[in-house]
Amino acid sequence: MRLIKQKQFIKALNREARLYIGLPDNYEHTDKTYPVIYMQDGHNVFLEEDAFKGVTWGMLDLHKKHPDLPDFIVVALDCAHNEKRLDEYGAFRFQFEGMSRTCGGEGDKYLSYLAYDLKPFIDKHYRTKKGQGYTAIMGSSMGGIISLYAGLKYHDVFGIIASLSGSFFVSLNPYLDLINKTDLSPLKKVYLDTGDSEIAGGNELDYVESNLEIYNALKRKLSADKLSFQLIDGGKHFEADWAARLPNVIRTIFS
Repeated sequence: MRLIKQKQFIKALNREARLYIGLPDNYEHTDKTYPVIYMQDGHNVFLEEDAFKGVTWGMLDLHKKHPDLPDFIVVALDCAHNEKRLDEYGAFRFQFEGMSRTCGGEGDKYLSYLAYDLKPFIDKHYRTKKGQGYTAIMGSSMGGIISLYAGLKYHDVFGIIASLSGSFFVSLNPYLDLINKTDLSPLKKVYLDTGDSEIAGGNELDYVESNLEIYNALKRKLSADKLSFQLIDGGKHFEADWAARLPNVIRTIFS
């Protein structure tokens, strides 16, 4: 992939952010249009020097290692710092043991920016397939749960959802209620996974149990061809694990 990186001040979120745009290697040599994946925690997607503990999702070299994968554009915005990340990636207010304050509640503000400001900008300046059936959103941990929320509340924009290791336990009941109330028929594909060795600092089964509950709720409303769930044997809560899963995620959501 060819990477474009730029800094910008986002007025709607009142913060500066790094925006990463990954273009297919053949982008300059064709007039093709491409599906787009919007990714959370963009600083972890491409560059080791920007990533948490220097470990990325390996997106830059993904197609070199896996040439069978389809071409797509990646748009990745880095997260807010400290607990502000929990605010923007938290659709609902929440607090649990060890937290200094109640967090969350700014998910709609964040997603409104992605859907109605950033996406139109990307569609104007790059050759994208603009329909929601070609527009994916993906993230891990808190980024995973806000990605699913995008599919529930903004499915006119995001029709393909990938939530890796979603921290649904922070707001499990509100998510279950929203799934039960929402017409999911516009969604084209939903992918969920979690590792069986992921620990949140509380119940060691928080990730497994909450993701299974979300999956079962979705399964009542989505056909098997639209919904995929993977329980990753030995999977841990870290970028290297998500990088290892990424090729399969891409194959699944674009199948």
